[in-house]
Amino acid sequence: MVRTHRLGHFYLYNKDGTLKNAITSGAWRASQIVAVDEKERVLYLRGNAREKGENVYYAHLYSVKLDGTGLTLLDPGNAHHFSTLSPTRKFVIDNLSRVDEAPRSVAARRQGQGGDGPGGVATCRSSRSSAGSRPRRSRSRAPTA
Repeated sequence: MVRTHRLGHFYLYNKDGTLKNAITSGAWRASQIVAVDEKERVLYLRGNAREKGENVYYAHLYSVKLDGTGLTLLDPGNAHHFSTLSPTRKFVIDNLSRVDEAPRSVAARRQGQGGDGPGGVATCRSSRSSAGSRPRRSRSRAPTA
């Protein structure tokens, strides 16, 4: 499998180097391979500019069969997603954010895996502890004269 940087899509090649088929295509960008399930012949990838009405810079996680069929969005929602797959690839941990909303994390069963359907298994809002990423202000006062 080789990615063509010029076109922003992935292609499957035979062992002799001849093109077998396009795995992804269209007016969007397939940007990064996340995982390949060789047994099921499925590619997991990040892409952007595919979802209508969303900022073209928002990234999403997709799965697609190596024959180029069955492209599936795994982390829906109008936000930037940095999603990871569980080791079994049955769950998606979706960390999503946008400038006008608080960041959040969602653990969801992958579509087609049974359970609660396309909905999530659990949703958790991110929270910052007092030792979070913001610097703490000193409570001491300057001496008065």
